[in-house]
Amino acid sequence: MIFDSDKDGERFYNAYAKVKGFSVRKDNIHKDNEGIVTSRKWVCSKEGYREPKYMKREDRKKESMALTRVGCPAIFHLKLDRKSNKYVVANFVSFHNHNLIGPMGVPFLRSHRKVRSPDKASANTMHKVGIITSHIMNFAAQ
Repeated sequence: MIFDSDKDGERFYNAYAKVKGFSVRKDNIHKDNEGIVTSRKWVCSKEGYREPKYMKREDRKKESMALTRVGCPAIFHLKLDRKSNKYVVANFVSFHNHNLIGPMGVPFLRSHRKVRSPDKASANTMHKVGIITSHIMNFAAQ
């Protein structure tokens, strides 16, 4: 696949992830001397593993968080083609080593949690006229 910009590639992969049922996070980015992005990677949010130094800390003040990284190999990698000035998919792995989320759970995944502009505007308007935050949140939940 070919994209006009790395942002277009990011939007595509995030939309793909939403349909399939996983969350995306940014991984590597490489820029040239002029600040132009030459390479960009996005991975499944469960890619990699937590570093052991965080697991074995003796001076821990609170309980460690649940493990979320399971070494998922899913990746989407774009590279800039200098001749056409377009971004080409250099590597794509669609396999996941974990269960994917169903349609009811997708809106709660980090890369898909978005508050739409009209909803933000409504909340800001309610706040300006003196409605307390808990009532605004109750309204949004309804």
